[in-house]
Amino acid sequence: MRNETESGLYKHQCPQCAIRGLCVRAGFDEEEINRVGNEYTHEHPPYRKGERIFSAGKNASRSLYVVKSGAIKTEMVMQNGFVRVTGFYLTGEMFGFDTLGADQQSADAIALTRSWICELPADRLETLCSSSPAFQSQVIWRMGRELHNHSNESVMSRYLSAEKKVARFLRGLLRRLQLQNTGKDAGLLQLPMLKADIASYLGLDPATLSRVLTVFENCGMIRLDRRRTIEVLDMSLLN
Repeated sequence: MRNETESGLYKHQCPQCAIRGLCVRAGFDEEEINRVGNEYTHEHPPYRKGERIFSAGKNASRSLYVVKSGAIKTEMVMQNGFVRVTGFYLTGEMFGFDTLGADQQSADAIALTRSWICELPADRLETLCSSSPAFQSQVIWRMGRELHNHSNESVMSRYLSAEKKVARFLRGLLRRLQLQNTGKDAGLLQLPMLKADIASYLGLDPATLSRVLTVFENCGMIRLDRRRTIEVLDMSLLN
């Protein structure tokens, strides 16, 4: 039996949690959110940096995952043999929709930092959706948004210049970090991922990414340092 003081969305009091957000939008009160956390989800032991949450080629986990704390990347091996980063997930964000209808995992999910993960298995998700049409509607909405965002990213990446790709990525990452409301400098990006990961995600080579960042710095748009930190000096210039 799981210790309810160490598991569940409500007990963890994670205000940014994507599953908690679905519960709130479905009209659940705090008692119902507490029940979802304790009866439907469970927290994994912390993953070390570089440790895999799941691996490509293995039987699909058929679960949704939320980053309770830390950061995760997903990556897959392309037909040419190169590894391509396919996504980054920060505290409170959800991943794993692509595992729900698959027999095998198509990608690796890897911890970028020491990370805590909450899991909502598909069978429990189905039970929850059956008992609450409002929650089911929110899940369908979220899946649709994920599909839309993925399709939009795929299309846009074909036509944008390297400068536009990098500016768009920094702008989006900054907004996602601001949603966490960490109280830190609103313009400061503490990158949990390597620049090589960013280059892979954007379909650029690392040298091109470095060149673009240097151009942005010389133009007064950002300030770089050696600790994976980017300070956005003028947000309007990234639009």
